[in-house]
Amino acid sequence: MLKHFPFFLVQDIEKELGLTREKLIRMALLLGSDYTEGVSGIGIVNAIEVVNAFPEEDGLLKFRQWVESPDPTIFGRF
Repeated sequence: MLKHFPFFLVQDIEKELGLTREKLIRMALLLGSDYTEGVSGIGIVNAIEVVNAFPEEDGLLKFRQWVESPDPTIFGRF
């Protein structure tokens, strides 16, 4: 029996959604995967917002620091 599954190219995802391979990996860490439980309360929309708001290589660390000690000046960048 043949089974069909969706097939996506990273180039197409980046072109259409602006999500690079690195951002997809960070989203998997936020949302949960086989390797992490993810962050409670973070869904797909929030995950995209987080990876776009903290695009640096250490963006998830900066996001965590922001969550643990909110800095109101961070909003000035956006």
